[in-house]
Amino acid sequence: MKLPNGKKAIYIKWVFKLKLNPEEKIMKNKARLVARGFLQKDGFDYTEVFSLVARHETTRLVIAVATSNA
Repeated sequence: MKLPNGKKAIYIKWVFKLKLNPEEKIMKNKARLVARGFLQKDGFDYTEVFSLVARHETTRLVIAVATSNA
C-alpha cells in the first residue's frame, strides 16, 4: 500500500517463545507479531494509540459464522 506523503511504515517482527511444563518438556510453541513502535515519535508519527486484541474463541466464532453464511 502506498503511504501518504511524509509518513513512514511501522516495522514489525515475529517473537517466538517455548512454553515448558514442570518437567522441562516443550508444552507449547507460541508466536506473536509485534510492532516496533519505539521508532515512532509522539505527535509526529501518531496522535493516538490503539491496540487490537481478540481472543482465539472470538476469532473462531466469527470465521464459523462467516462460513455458515457463505
